[in-house]
Amino acid sequence: MTTEDGMKAVDAVTRNTLWSASSTIPATKSGFGSERAAPLPAHFHGIDAVLVAFSRFIPGTGTGRGRNVIEVLAADSTTGKTVWSAQVDLVITPPDKEALSHDDSLLADGIRAAQVVAVDDQSVVVSDDETTYVVDAGSGQLRWTRADFHAMQLVDGIVAGAEAPTYGERQLAGYGASDGSPRWSAVHTESHAVASSAGPGLLAMSASDGFVIVDARTGAIRAHPGPGAYVHPWHCDFDGTSVILCNDQLFGQTHSIAALDATSMKWLWSITETPGGRLVPAVTAVWHGAVYGRTTNGNVILDARTGADRATPKLAPFLVNAYVGIENRGRSVTLMRSTG
Repeated sequence: MTTEDGMKAVDAVTRNTLWSASSTIPATKSGFGSERAAPLPAHFHGIDAVLVAFSRFIPGTGTGRGRNVIEVLAADSTTGKTVWSAQVDLVITPPDKEALSHDDSLLADGIRAAQVVAVDDQSVVVSDDETTYVVDAGSGQLRWTRADFHAMQLVDGIVAGAEAPTYGERQLAGYGASDGSPRWSAVHTESHAVASSAGPGLLAMSASDGFVIVDARTGAIRAHPGPGAYVHPWHCDFDGTSVILCNDQLFGQTHSIAALDATSMKWLWSITETPGGRLVPAVTAVWHGAVYGRTTNGNVILDARTGADRATPKLAPFLVNAYVGIENRGRSVTLMRSTG
């Protein structure tokens, strides 16, 4: 997990601290950079690592001004030993332009804090607010930045994500990781559209008649299902194995959910709110063939490939893996061991 000063690994079952790693630049007491995003697990520099980004301030000395920077830290996931770090200057939007350019809806995941969104052997991709930074994975030097672009994936040398070409507009786009050159753009639409990562090499964008899934390498449309009239923006998730689950949930209200095969893009099933029909769950998590959610009848697990009810668990977890399911209940967190 990300802490104010760095990262900490905690055993999810015993709650024992396994290791901690500190950032090079200490956190300020003013609150700048206090918002934090979760670390990204990745195979990096030949080892299994976790990477995290922080907004930091370096005080000025003499006649030199202080600087706002993003510090990126990579630690060995087993030992917590720092294996790589970098610092890049934060892009600051001038106050006279901030009100016109600021557009929260570009951030589909709602995370404004600096975060590492993707890495490979050559590049580290960081998003901070509505700006993307691409850092050389070897030297730690900044290659390029792009404002009004929220990166979501890095695949085959392409940084792909959502951008606002002008205020009030949205599109998916891809840029060369090496030089920031435009490679493709797709699904040009209005600002209410939401973008999401739909699995390895896939991005999704909500549309008035459902959602569109595109190839993150080329921008080619892979699927454009239209399960119903536009109610809320659509968001898609990958279950980690073979299913893409999309829903139009907003503020806990869901009108439709739908599932596609992540390879063939074949339509698997859907549930849409209709009089006398099935209740549409508010989805909390999707993982390895299971869809977790809540209805007015209580918690439910659906089969991700068929949509059939599978169980009525005690939890509706927001985070699931092979070991635990974690549910957020207001100010408390409840954990349960996974059974399959």
